[in-house]
Amino acid sequence: MKNISQKLTILIPTYKRHKELTKKIKYLMNFDFKVLIIDGSPKQLSTKFIGKSKNISYFHLPVENRYDRIFFAIKKIKTKYVKLEADNDYYLPSSLNKSVDYLEKNKNYSAVIGKCGLYSEYKKKYI
Repeated sequence: MKNISQKLTILIPTYKRHKELTKKIKYLMNFDFKVLIIDGSPKQLSTKFIGKSKNISYFHLPVENRYDRIFFAIKKIKTKYVKLEADNDYYLPSSLNKSVDYLEKNKNYSAVIGKCGLYSEYKKKYI
């Protein structure tokens, strides 16, 4: 797999979902994607567990309006591509790599879509 960490930023606007966000951060710490989290919750998430992660940036911007947080984040993005996702979305690195590769080869496209699978944590199976 080619290294896409210098080309893609994963943008995660979140609000009052620290439990989901913590799980998501722990998942993303296994990869070297650039991750930008904009948390609008009234209370800031304890980010001590992120440690010295160079790829994850967390900003506490306590406003309810998701768009205000996204506009704040846009000014911080330095990569060619950005992927907006929820704090409970999980993507395989291979799918992100394929998406960036496709955009690199097809300059007339500005977005990609693909198939997804759903996993029920409650039922402990794919649905």
